Amino acid sequence: MAVDHAALFIASSVFNGLAMILTLFRLFFRLRIERLWWEDMWAAVMLVCGMTFSIAQLISFETVDYDTALVTAWMSSLAFTSTVWVARMSLLYSTIRVISPSSVLRKLTRVMTVVFFLFWATVIVLKTCWCVHNTKAMLTLGSEYLVCNLPKVVIVFQPIANCVSDAVLVYLSLKLLWRAKLPRRRHRMILTLFSSSILISMSSLSHAICQLMVSFEKGMYITFEIEFTSALIVCNLLVVVTYMYRVILSSPSGSLPSESEEDDDFTTPIRTNTATELTTIDLDVSPCTTAEAANSNLSSGVSSSFNSA
Repeated sequence: MAVDHAALFIASSVFNGLAMILTLFRLFFRLRIERLWWEDMWAAVMLVCGMTFSIAQLISFETVDYDTALVTAWMSSLAFTSTVWVARMSLLYSTIRVISPSSVLRKLTRVMTVVFFLFWATVIVLKTCWCVHNTKAMLTLGSEYLVCNLPKVVIVFQPIANCVSDAVLVYLSLKLLWRAKLPRRRHRMILTLFSSSILISMSSLSHAICQLMVSFEKGMYITFEIEFTSALIVCNLLVVVTYMYRVILSSPSGSLPSESEEDDDFTTPIRTNTATELTTIDLDVSPCTTAEAANSNLSSGVSSSFNSA
C-alpha cells in the first residue's frame, strides 16, 4: 500500500506546530522566572532543528527541481537526527538539575552527556559519509522527495545507540525514584522524567523496527514522523506538567501546600533574602557638634558612676 505523503505531512505539521508552541512557552516561562539552565538551552537548539526539519519538508513537497529536493533531503535528515538527540540531551540535563550537586550520581550523569554527544556525532558522520560517497543511495520515492537509503551497519547502529541512551535515562529516573524520602514535588518531577524517557524510547524503537523491515515502508515513514514529533513534545513535558500542576492546585497566593525551598520544581523565581539591616550615617555633622556630643556622653557616664557609688 502506498503512503499518502500529503496526508502524513499535514498531520505531522499540526503536531509539530503544537510541539514548537510548547517549546516557545517553556523558554518564555523559564526566562520570565529567571530559571533558564542548560536543559532550556538544549530545548532552544531543538526548536531550531525542528523548524529546519519542517521547512525542509514543506519545500520538498512544493519543489520539482532535483537539486532543491536533494538539499531539502539533507536538511531534513540531519535536522531529524539532531532533534531526537538534542531532546535526549535536554532530558539528561533535566535529570542533572534534580540530582544533588555533591552526589556521585551527578558526576556520572555529566559523563553520560559526553557519551550522548558522541552517539549523536557518530550517527551524523555515518549518515553524511555514506550518502556523500554513495550517490546511488539517493533514490526517488515516487515523485515526492529524495531519501538516502542507509546501509544495514548504520541502521543497526542507530537503534543500539538509541536503546543505550534511553536505558540510561530510564535508569537514572528509577534510581532517583527509589529514594523513599524524596520531597513530593521532586518526586513528581522525576516521575515525569521517567514517563518522558519511556515515550521517547518506544517511539525510537518502533522506528528502528520498521527500518530493519524493508518491506514495511509505510510503517517506516509513519514511525519516522512519530519519533520526531514525540521528541519535540516529550522534551517539554517536565516544564508543562509541573507548571500546570502549580496553576491548578496552587493557592490564591501562588504557593503550593507544604512548599519549601528544598522541594523545588523550578516553576517559581529564585528566592533571595533581601531583608538586611541598614545603618544610617549623617555626614552633615560638624566637628564641634561631634565633640560636644562626646563630652556630653562622658559627663553622663561620670555622673552615673558617682551616683551609683
